[in-house]
Amino acid sequence: MEKSKKIIIVIIVVAAVILAAIIAELFLLKGGEGNEISNSQEENVQANEQNSIAVDPPDLNTFLPGGNDIGGSGTTQTPNILEPTSTTYYYSQLNNVGKTIYDGLKQNKDKFKTGTYIFNFGTQFNTLLHTDSGNDELNKAFQSAWDAFMYDQVDLFYVDSSKVNLITQYTNIGGINTYTVTIEPREEGNYLSAEFPTQEDVERAQYYVKYMVDQVINQTQDNSIFQKVRKVHEWLIRHIEYDETSKNTSNLYGALLEQKANCEGYSKIFKYVLEKIGVSCVLVPGTVNDSQGVKANHMWNYLQLNSKWYAVDITWDDPILEEGAVLTDEIMERYFLKGSTTLTQTHKEDGVFSEKGMEFKFPVISEQDY
Repeated sequence: MEKSKKIIIVIIVVAAVILAAIIAELFLLKGGEGNEISNSQEENVQANEQNSIAVDPPDLNTFLPGGNDIGGSGTTQTPNILEPTSTTYYYSQLNNVGKTIYDGLKQNKDKFKTGTYIFNFGTQFNTLLHTDSGNDELNKAFQSAWDAFMYDQVDLFYVDSSKVNLITQYTNIGGINTYTVTIEPREEGNYLSAEFPTQEDVERAQYYVKYMVDQVINQTQDNSIFQKVRKVHEWLIRHIEYDETSKNTSNLYGALLEQKANCEGYSKIFKYVLEKIGVSCVLVPGTVNDSQGVKANHMWNYLQLNSKWYAVDITWDDPILEEGAVLTDEIMERYFLKGSTTLTQTHKEDGVFSEKGMEFKFPVISEQDY
């Protein structure tokens, strides 16, 4: 009898130990699951933070006019990134005369901010101008070079193209004409936009743009190329509101400062920022058919990703929503990295940038969406 009691006691003790072990294991599992959920939530929060760009405007009191480095000591330090080939994409399609003009403009690009600098080509086109069609060829080459230059170099937002003129003059010595060519302001005497009447105004605007974009570069430098593109795309959509009435609606400065832009402003700031983070991107003008089938002039972008080109229409990815509607990822990416099969249903390219210029070609985009 005594032996039976001992056996029962041992069984009870063993059972208690086993039960305690099971309870402890269940507790640990429950605790572990709780930690996993917590960690997962934390990772999601971190992921959301990593997928968004937060940019603060500069204190313009730190602006230093006339500084060699636009923005002076108040700008942030950014990594060195190779300039993508898209910064001269349309340049590559010019003839030799057009390239000579484009080169002269680009080599002295910083002089544009004076508003009065004269680009002197001397007698470089003297031989051409002695031919029967030389004057017409020079004028077309100039217009084509100017078109390419303004489409490639979108940061010249402060230049008014209507105030720029090609001047051809000649001197006659011994019955022989020698032609010289310059590009200079028209009668107004200044080719700066009315919104940027002085060099200091230009430099202050350049400072603002650099300060803002430097933050984007720093916040995306550890991302993959796709992540860079997607983050910039979303940031601009959330930062900018479609508008046709603001003074700088067609340029990148207005998109950043006033946070308003039309399709041209959207496309220019997208190109500018992507090139600063090392992604090739070009402007594409043309026409679109809206949901009612109405045709309208429009501008969008082609960008290069993994050796293929894709279309992005950031304007159409930022629609004017009805009151109470939410801007979802699905809405924001309806025209994000699209191929020709999708794009040509609504968009049609137009390579003639101006009436007197040449017809440009665009990158051939992938048939399929990314």
